[in-house]
Amino acid sequence: RIDRELMPDGFQRTFRFGELGGTRNTSNFIAVAHIDGNAMGRRVEELRQRFGGLDWEAYKEKQRTFSEAVDADFKAAYREMSECVAENIKSGRLGALQLENQKFPVRRIITAGDDICFVSEGRIGLACAKVLLGRLTDKRNEVDGAGYAACAGVAIVHRKYPFYRAYELAEMLCSNAKRFGARLSGDGTGRDVSAIDWHIAFGEAGDTLEEIRADYTDADGNGISSRPYLVKADGAAALNAHMREFQRLEELVERIQDPGIGMRASLKELRSEYKRGRRAVEYYLKFHRIAELVNDIGGDYPILFDAIELMDTFIRLREQEG
Repeated sequence: RIDRELMPDGFQRTFRFGELGGTRNTSNFIAVAHIDGNAMGRRVEELRQRFGGLDWEAYKEKQRTFSEAVDADFKAAYREMSECVAENIKSGRLGALQLENQKFPVRRIITAGDDICFVSEGRIGLACAKVLLGRLTDKRNEVDGAGYAACAGVAIVHRKYPFYRAYELAEMLCSNAKRFGARLSGDGTGRDVSAIDWHIAFGEAGDTLEEIRADYTDADGNGISSRPYLVKADGAAALNAHMREFQRLEELVERIQDPGIGMRASLKELRSEYKRGRRAVEYYLKFHRIAELVNDIGGDYPILFDAIELMDTFIRLREQEG
């Protein structure tokens, strides 16, 4: 029943990962996304302080209504994300996905309170998570009147990859995004920051995120990736994130995906140059006359690396304005 309520009309639920729309010999990846609300424990404690003077039954009712509102708002954000995917299918934007018999490319796994997990075709997982976070931040809880922030971790893996390992990886990535948000947040709770982190497992991944990210350093010991990225933030947090806004990354990925600019082969080779260090990357960009890519993003080389890695595994979702 919940699946039917949270899925757009006219589509069928998928039961096998092979039905999500992957393309044989092109993209056999799935995305496992874990989304978790920020500072929810703090908000529960604030409710206790605010309504603790009520009699026990009245206080329990406030807490129950708060929890039910959280659950309803997170489910509504998931439903709105699903509707966005449906609109993109109908417009032809997701034509690269091989969908048959009106199968829907997103499968709900968990929607419980502020905890969400879903699986999608690999190329749309990040975009789905970003849309969901954006829709969630537009809502306000009816009991405490406050808005929401949440973080997402997205593990992009081959569809034969062990699901439990992919889910653990998504949880680790979500936790890392939360730590990033907490550092940016004005009060250290991350309650005003929504962020996203991801990893594409081209082979077997390490047991911890620290082991995985150790491979994302160059010969000089510098990081070559800018993950996590900011999806939405209020006030000073938005300024603190500087260039690490997911929307900027989306725009850069779309630019380098454009077949008209003829950069695909050069950029794929550039990815291996990153391991050699900044000087090797600078030389390569100048030699191939594509240095303007880095100039356009303020000289932030790691953002370009992230865009290159997503080049074949990302489709941006268009959202209706207003």
